Amino acid sequence: MENTAASRSVVERYFEALNNQPKTPEVLEPLVSDRPLIDHVLAFEAGFPGYELLIDDIIAEGDKVAVRVHTRQRHDGEFMGFPPTGKEFSVDGVIIYRVQDGRIAEHWISIDTGALMQHLQEGAARPAAAT
Repeated sequence: MENTAASRSVVERYFEALNNQPKTPEVLEPLVSDRPLIDHVLAFEAGFPGYELLIDDIIAEGDKVAVRVHTRQRHDGEFMGFPPTGKEFSVDGVIIYRVQDGRIAEHWISIDTGALMQHLQEGAARPAAAT
């Protein structure tokens, strides 16, 4: 079982890595052993290249770290079947991570999917900008 300070440090390093360079397997794998989390981050990066995941609050206890977050992104790639809209927006969420052996081993995420879908649908409904 990880101690609280070590668990929090892993999650903070993960957020720092996410926000300061392109999100690739090479960036994620030293900090994450949870394959579904890696796949989620890569899918989000494809739809919203360079998105930021920002910490609003962080609470750690033992091997668990809870983070209230918000995102900043621009929809510049296909995501969930929606073509790129170029729309910028933010979504709120809460993520709980379990840290094991110095890496994120599990995660539970709850984001405002209603707001995400609304932004995607509104962006898709707009006519394309004239060039």
